[in-house]
Amino acid sequence: MTNYMDNFLASKKVSDGYDVLLIYDDLGEDYLYDEEVSIDYTYDNSYMSIRMDLIDMFKSMFSRDIEQTKEFIKNWFENKFNLKVEYVNTFEAPNLY
Repeated sequence: MTNYMDNFLASKKVSDGYDVLLIYDDLGEDYLYDEEVSIDYTYDNSYMSIRMDLIDMFKSMFSRDIEQTKEFIKNWFENKFNLKVEYVNTFEAPNLY
């Protein structure tokens, strides 16, 4: 499972700004759209949000429930970025149609 998340990260861009860390797809635009973001982390409250399609894919590939998946991704993220996550939430990709 760790290898999957490491490969996932290798296929994404990471933006580590002043108040937020984003893991996202780069669609080549001048600015970042909501639908590009897979994981975001806010430094001031140690809050992490994971896009639901990533959760769903992980659940189906590794036969985990949503809480197990969130916990695994949280632990992976904390180890990978040396950050403490206090709360994990999920979000839906915006409907563009």
